[in-house]
Amino acid sequence: MEYVLSFERSAERRGMRKGRIKGLEQGKIESSKEIAMRMLEDGFEINTIVKYTKLPVEEVLKLAPKGN
Repeated sequence: MEYVLSFERSAERRGMRKGRIKGLEQGKIESSKEIAMRMLEDGFEINTIVKYTKLPVEEVLKLAPKGN
């Protein structure tokens, strides 16, 4: 049987919590990108998309279809 110290359990919990938070943040970013792509398809201006999705302008421009 493996012996786990209390500080190891605490460190593991902190690591798992940080991982969950990072995953949630990544999910929000991906969701914002999907919304931005739909807004681009519907003809919204870049500044409006940035305002509502909180994505950087550069990121929204990367999502824009080529030739626009």
